[in-house]
Amino acid sequence: MGKKNILKRFIKEYHWLIIGLLWIIAFVLGYIGARKQFIVTGEERSFWDPFYRPLQLFLLDDSMVVLRPIAAWELEVARFLAPAVATYTALVALLVLFRDQIKIFRLRFFRNHTVICGLGQKGLQFVKDFNDHGDQVVVIELDEDNDEISSCRELGIPVLTGDATDELLLRKARIHCARYVVAITGDDGTNIEIAMLTHRLVEKRKASLFGVIQCFVHIVDFKLCTLLGRHRIFTNTEDAFEISVFNVYEDSARVMLKEHPLDRDDISTEDRRDIHLIVAGFGQMGESIVLQAARIAHFANGNKLSITVIDKIADEKSKSFYGRYPQFDKACEISFLNGDIEDIEILDKICHWANDKKNITTAAVTFDNDAQSLSCVLNITSRLLDHPIPIAVRLADDNGLGLLLDNIRLLEFGCY
Repeated sequence: MGKKNILKRFIKEYHWLIIGLLWIIAFVLGYIGARKQFIVTGEERSFWDPFYRPLQLFLLDDSMVVLRPIAAWELEVARFLAPAVATYTALVALLVLFRDQIKIFRLRFFRNHTVICGLGQKGLQFVKDFNDHGDQVVVIELDEDNDEISSCRELGIPVLTGDATDELLLRKARIHCARYVVAITGDDGTNIEIAMLTHRLVEKRKASLFGVIQCFVHIVDFKLCTLLGRHRIFTNTEDAFEISVFNVYEDSARVMLKEHPLDRDDISTEDRRDIHLIVAGFGQMGESIVLQAARIAHFANGNKLSITVIDKIADEKSKSFYGRYPQFDKACEISFLNGDIEDIEILDKICHWANDKKNITTAAVTFDNDAQSLSCVLNITSRLLDHPIPIAVRLADDNGLGLLLDNIRLLEFGCY
C-alpha cells in the first residue's frame, strides 16, 4: 500500500479526532495570544477574559480581541485557524446531515448505472464487485434496519429503502436508465416481478436515448426458471431489454467441481475404485453440489458415483429431494445419514471412508454459517492426519475465517 493510500486511510479513520485537535489548538493559541496581547497593551482584564475572547474567533469575530496591532504570533495564527476550523466543521456536519438526501438528488443524473435489488449476503457481494469495477451502483433494500446498509453508505453508495416491486421506487432509482439490473432478493417471485416491472418501464421510455438494459434474475426454483423462459420478455429481441436467469448455488457448485474434479486420480477403464462424495449440510448449496456432481458423473471405469449426505434432518430432506427428483437413483447411488457432523460416530465413519483404498473420497462442507463450517472442517482434518482427503468448504466471505482455511490447505469455494 502506497504512502498516499496510508495517509488517506488514516485521515478517514481519524477525521473527527483531527478536527477536535484543531479546535483545541486554535483555542490554546488564542488563549496564549490573548494573554500576551493584554500584557503588551497594558490592558486590565478579568481572569476569564483570555478564556472567553478566543471563543469569539470561532464566530468569525475578532473585534473584541484585537483593538490594537497584534503583538503575539499565537493570536495571529488563531485568528485564521479558528474561523477556518469552525467553517470546515459546519460544512462537514451539514454534508453528514444531508448525505442521504444529496445522494438521492444525484440519482437524477445517473445513467448506465447498476441497480441491485436486495441487500442480503449475496446482494452485498454484487454491490462490492460492481463498485470495485468502477460502476455507479444504486441499492434497493426492503429492510431499513439491515446492517449492510451502513456498509454501502461507507462506500458512498446510495440506498433506497422500500419494496423493490414498487414502480415509483424503481423510477426513483432510474432503473429505466440503468445498464445492469440485478434482482437478488430472498424470494424468487419478487425477483421475477422486478424483472417484469423493469421491462414495462423500458417499454415506456424513448429507446433512442438509452442503451440496452441487461437484467439478471436470481432464481432458486428451476421450475420457475422454465416458466419464466417461456415469457415474451425472453423471446422478444426487438426491444432494448435482455434478461438472464442465474443461480449462485448452481454456479458455485459447477466451478468447484470443475476446478476440483471428483476423479482427481484420472481413473482408467481397469480401475475398480469408486468415487465417493460426502456432503455435510443439505441446504441449497449442498443440493446444488449433489445435482451438479450427478450431471458430470461419467467415469472411465463405468462405476456410478456414490454420494453420502449428512444432515441433522437428513430423513426429512431426503423425502423432499426424492419428491423433486424421483429418478435420481438411476444416475447415482445416494444415501442420507441423519446426525450431527461433529458427532464422534459420524466422524469415525468419515475416517473409515477416507481410509478405504477402494474409494476416491472427497468431502464438501456446505453450511450457511462460516464459523460452523470452520468448526466442522477442523474436526474432520484433526482425525484425518494420516489419510487426508480434499475438503471443499463453502464460504460466504474469503476473508476472516477463510484465512484459517487457507492455512490448513483446504479446497475453498465461495457462494455469495
